[in-house]
Amino acid sequence: MANSIDVNLLSKEVMEYLENYVEDIEEQVETVTNEVCKDAVKELKEKSPRGKGKRKKPYYKGWRIKKDKLGGKIYKVKIYNATNYQLTHLLEFSHATRNRWTYKSNTSYKTC
Repeated sequence: MANSIDVNLLSKEVMEYLENYVEDIEEQVETVTNEVCKDAVKELKEKSPRGKGKRKKPYYKGWRIKKDKLGGKIYKVKIYNATNYQLTHLLEFSHATRNRWTYKSNTSYKTC
């Protein structure tokens, strides 16, 4: 014979189960997002131009990850260049150089 349960207790059990499920999913999303971002930063450091300029901090060493949790349920991650952020825009989009040449954009810098 099947066990019987009160309707009020059933709704509480279902809500607890769903809350635990949401917490598990949020943790999984956060860990996967962190892994993907670390891989992206590693790839950007490998593919960034080394250059022969006189910069104190090279462009390829400047890639960073910034993590934010907004309102508990929204997890936001931003990948940016901390040392030479101005150069990122020039490499991402086509631009003219001083000697009237046109620099074609690099597809590895395209934003999502």
